[in-house]
Amino acid sequence: MRRQWRDLRRAAAPVRDHDAAGEHLRDALKELGASATAQQRFEKGWAERRAQLLKRHPLPAQPPQGYDLPADWSARAEGALNKDRRALLKEGKALMKQADDPSNTDDWHDWRKRMKRYRYTLELSGKAPKVLKRMLEHLGRLQDAEVLLELLEAETEHFTRKDLAALRAREQQAGLDARAAARKLWPALKAELKGETPNGPDEADPASEETQPTTAPRPRTPRQPSKASTSQKKVSEKQPSAAKTKASPARSSTPKPTTAATTKTNAKSKAKATTTTTRKPTAQQPTRAAQADAAEPARRTRKTASTATTNKAQAHSKAPATRSRKKSGS
Repeated sequence: MRRQWRDLRRAAAPVRDHDAAGEHLRDALKELGASATAQQRFEKGWAERRAQLLKRHPLPAQPPQGYDLPADWSARAEGALNKDRRALLKEGKALMKQADDPSNTDDWHDWRKRMKRYRYTLELSGKAPKVLKRMLEHLGRLQDAEVLLELLEAETEHFTRKDLAALRAREQQAGLDARAAARKLWPALKAELKGETPNGPDEADPASEETQPTTAPRPRTPRQPSKASTSQKKVSEKQPSAAKTKASPARSSTPKPTTAATTKTNAKSKAKATTTTTRKPTAQQPTRAAQADAAEPARRTRKTASTATTNKAQAHSKAPATRSRKKSGS
């Protein structure tokens, strides 16, 4: 089973590298402003090259069969992770000391292959950290640059002399940039491999921060007042401060000096009050006064009658006592 997958990988690798290189070269020719004739020449020659590769490296007639993971796959994966983690730290430390050496391309490639295996083993039971994926992107671009430079040396008939020189310079610079980005990202990856990442596995990539477009700042959301502050505000509204109490004209004993605008306003208020006082009574006011005058005699008559009745009753109550005194005297 393992041999079948190995044969498939070896047969597909040349065509896969050809297709990946073709995408880079196609974009590079457009970026460099190559003529339409030069681009057509490249497309034709690259298609012929792919057909030759398929003849030389035919795929297996029968694809390999799938298989189930063994019962102890978790323990075996953990052992492989620990082994690759130690190797990645050791090899990465050595590579960073020779990051500017263009002759150690094979060491970079071996480090990348080990890192890919480490990532795929991690993804069997979870997610690979972003810093690991970003490092693999930089290492992949470095590997693409090396493969393209070799292709440009061997496949010169597909390009004009001018485009060929420009493509070589472009890929050489891409390789240098990839090495610099990997060296800048190495401290974050080293901390991740050692388990010392303070902000978790999704730490920002310092190498990609410079190339990312700046976005507009997000508007700040106004903070909602808490219940305590709301209750304090209500209490303060119900209880005015001493400064506001002293400043109130209704409670102040000392008259405030009036300005010209205040004097003019007071004059208008007095004139309005005088006009209201001297206004003629409406038709409803004399009617009420007349009703009160008409009811006054009746009220006096009732009062007089009530007084007379009261005097008469008092006189009647005193009469028996007078007659009894007369009898006793006789």
